[in-house]
Amino acid sequence: MKAPLFSLALALVATPMVAEEAVHTLEVTVLEGLSPLNLERSDSTLPKTALELDPEAIQNMSLQDLLEREAPVQVRRSGGRASASTLSIRGSNASQVKVLVDGTALNGGDRSEVDLSTLDLQLFEKVEIYRSHAPARFGLGAIGGVVNLITRKEGQKALRLGAGSHGFFEAQAELQWNGANVHHWLQLHHSHEEGDFDYTDDNLTPEDPSDDVDRTRINNDFESQTLQWSVRYETKGGTYHGGLQLLNRDKGLAGTAKFQSDSARYEEQHLHLSTEGVWQDVIYTGSESRLEIGWGLKQDRYLDPDSEIGLGAQDNRYDNQSFHFNLRHHHISSVLPQDISLLLKREDQQTEDRIAGRQQEKRHRFQGELGWDAELVVLEGRLLFEPSAAVVHIADRFSGEAKTENHHSLALGAHWFFTEALSLRAGASRSVRIPAFDELFGDRGFMLGNNNLKPESSTTFDVGLVINTDRLPGDSALRAEMTYFNSDRNNLISTVFDSRGVGRAENLGDGEVEGAEFMFRVDFPHGVSAGGTYTEQDALQKNSAIAGGTPLKIPGIYERKAAPWLQWTFAGFTLRYDVALGDERFYDSANNIKAADLETHHLGARYRYHHWNLALDIDNLTDENIEDFNNWPRPGQTTTFSVRRTL
Repeated sequence: MKAPLFSLALALVATPMVAEEAVHTLEVTVLEGLSPLNLERSDSTLPKTALELDPEAIQNMSLQDLLEREAPVQVRRSGGRASASTLSIRGSNASQVKVLVDGTALNGGDRSEVDLSTLDLQLFEKVEIYRSHAPARFGLGAIGGVVNLITRKEGQKALRLGAGSHGFFEAQAELQWNGANVHHWLQLHHSHEEGDFDYTDDNLTPEDPSDDVDRTRINNDFESQTLQWSVRYETKGGTYHGGLQLLNRDKGLAGTAKFQSDSARYEEQHLHLSTEGVWQDVIYTGSESRLEIGWGLKQDRYLDPDSEIGLGAQDNRYDNQSFHFNLRHHHISSVLPQDISLLLKREDQQTEDRIAGRQQEKRHRFQGELGWDAELVVLEGRLLFEPSAAVVHIADRFSGEAKTENHHSLALGAHWFFTEALSLRAGASRSVRIPAFDELFGDRGFMLGNNNLKPESSTTFDVGLVINTDRLPGDSALRAEMTYFNSDRNNLISTVFDSRGVGRAENLGDGEVEGAEFMFRVDFPHGVSAGGTYTEQDALQKNSAIAGGTPLKIPGIYERKAAPWLQWTFAGFTLRYDVALGDERFYDSANNIKAADLETHHLGARYRYHHWNLALDIDNLTDENIEDFNNWPRPGQTTTFSVRRTL
C-alpha cells in the first residue's frame, strides 16, 4: 500500500462518550465553537464522532448530507433526495456498518444494508459515529463501524415550510404539551418531489467524452410522510418513555442510465412502537437499570410489471415483523464501572409474488446477545482502558431447515494522556457478521440470492494521536486527530452489480483495509471556524478468484476522500462552504469499470431572527455530473430554501 498522505483537509471531529454510555468518565471538554452543530467530546478510547443536532441548523439536511459533511465516511446514492443511500466507514461495505436507533439495530435478519433515506434527520437529537470498535452493547455485526441515532424525547412548538429544485416541497409541524409529570411531543413531516432532471450519460467511460449522451431522468419522483410521537412520565422511582414512529413513502425507480423505467415503483410502510423504563438504585445504591421493549412492522412492495429494470416482471411484497427485549444495567463503581446488556430479538419475513399469486415460506431468525463493557482508569487518571466482549446465539429457520450458530466479539481500547493537550489512543477488536435474508435469498427486485454465503469476520487495529487545546494565539481552539487503521476480513461479503444494476452478494475471499485518516477543527476569533477530514485507504479483496489470485480493490470505495469546510457566524448569520473530493473508485469487483472522480461544492446560509430561522442550501454548485451504484445518475445543482418559526 502507498504510504498514507496526512494532507491538511479541514473537519468537524469529536470522540465523545455520552452520559448514558458510562457513568465514570475523565474530565469532559465541550467544544461548541460557532458551528451550527454542537460538538461533544470526551476522552473515550473509541474513535468516535458525536454530533448534537440543532433543529434549525439541520432544517434542510438529510442524514446523508450530515454524515458526508461532518465525518470521514462515504455515502453512495442512487439518485435524488429519496433514493436508496448507503454508508461506508473506513473502506467497509454498507452491510458491515451497523445503523441503530436508540441502540436497536436496523440491520436486521431481513435486510443487510440500511437505506439512510428512510430516516428523517429531524427526528433525532444526536448522531454518534463509531469509526471502528464499538461498545459490546451494540452487539455483533459491526465489523465496519456503527452509526447510533438518538431520537428526540421532547422538542418545541414549531412550523417549517421548504421548497427547492426539481419540484421539491416539504412541510413540518412540531407540537409539545405537558401535564403533571407527563411530557408529550409530536412531529409530522410531509415531503414530495417531481424529481426529473437532465444529466449526461458517460457510458461508464468518464475519461472519454466522445460517447457521452445527454438524457433526461424520469420516474424519479417521491412522496413521503413521517410521524413521531413521544411521551415521557417521571416519578420518584424512575422515568418511563413511550414512542411511535411511522413512515409511509411511495417513490419511482428510474433505473440505470441505460435501462430507465417510466413505471417501476417502490412502496414502503414502516411502523415502530417502543417503551422504556429507567430506574436508579434498584439493585443496589449507585446502579442504573434500563428496560426497552420494541415491536416493528415493515411492509415494502416492489412493482415493475413491464420488466423495465431488475429481474423481470414483478409485483412483490415483503412483510417483516420484529420484536425485541433489551435490558441494560450500569454498575457505578469508582474502580471498575461496568455496563451489562442483554438483547433478545425475533424477526419474521414473509414474501409474496403477487403476479404468480403465491407466498414464499416464512423465514424466522432468533437472536440472543449478551454484552459487557467496562472502564479502568490507572496511573492517577493518565491511562484509560476499555475492555468489552459480546456473545451471540443465532437460530434461523427457512426452507424447511433449521440452523443455529454461536459467535463472539472482543475489543480492548486504551487512551494514554501525555499532557492536557496531547494523548495517544489505540484499540483492537474482533467481530463477526451473519448474512441477512436479502443476501441469502435476494429480494427479486435488484438482488439475487446466494444461500451459500458464509459469515464474514474481521480483526481490526487502530492507533491515533489526539490534539486538543484552547491555548492557541488569539484565543483560538484546535482539535485534531491522526489515525492509522488496519482491518483483516475473512470470507469478505460484497455486493456485485451487473450492467442492469442487479446485484448479488458474494464471498470474495479474504479482504484487507489499511489506511489513515486525518481530522481537525479550529475555532478562530470573530466567529470563524474551519475543519475537515481526509482519508486515504486501500480496500482490497485479497487472492481474488476473478483476477487469478491478484489483489483487487473492493468496488464502490474511494481510495482517497477529503471534505474540507469553512464557516463564518456574525450578527445572526451563518455562512458555510463545504467541498467533497474523492478519487480512485471502481464500480465492479473485476476493477474494469472506473468511476469518475468526485468534486462537489456546497454553500449554506442561515439567518436567525427572534423566532424565525431562514435557511438556504445550494448543493453541487458547479453542476457536476455524478453517478453512483454503477451508472445510477444523481441530480446536478440542487437548491433548497426553508423557513422555520418557533411558536
